[in-house]
Amino acid sequence: MQTDELYFLLKPFCELGEVRGRITAQKIFYLMQSHGYPTQLDYFLHYYGPYSEDLSSFLSYAATSNPPLLTEKALHVGTDAMRFDYAATQQASRLVSAFEEKALSLEVSAMASRFCTLASFLNSKSSTDLELAATVLFFEIERGCDREAAIGKTRQMKPAKAEEAHIRAAEEILQVVTQQPQ
Repeated sequence: MQTDELYFLLKPFCELGEVRGRITAQKIFYLMQSHGYPTQLDYFLHYYGPYSEDLSSFLSYAATSNPPLLTEKALHVGTDAMRFDYAATQQASRLVSAFEEKALSLEVSAMASRFCTLASFLNSKSSTDLELAATVLFFEIERGCDREAAIGKTRQMKPAKAEEAHIRAAEEILQVVTQQPQ
């Protein structure tokens, strides 16, 4: 993994404190990358919306590296479901700081910080709303649908989750994401 890619993957975790769940992490990075955040993650449409095996591998690597760059906390949520929460370690924060001091231009550092503000906004939303927003955006970007058609396809794919209140929340998320300066 290249140093700049490692930086752009770790920086949001360093700023966010804790990311509650892999689904939330996947959606935060998809929504940011789709609007200019310079990660090179490949995504495909999965049961929970856009999914990147690259990001999943990074989370596993970062949590098991020596020293670890992320902490991974497994929580039981329901009878047979698990959620994995992530937070940056001090080692990750030191790497990010060192990279900003020695290798980044002020412009790139400022851009990363702007996206971390967006990541903070996204991290405050429910995983369901993020999942729906990311799925709508995937249909727009990858399948060339307009917003109305993308929402329709998302409703078809996720009828149990696509209640009107969640769709409205997803549209509000997308409004903020699409206003993000690149």
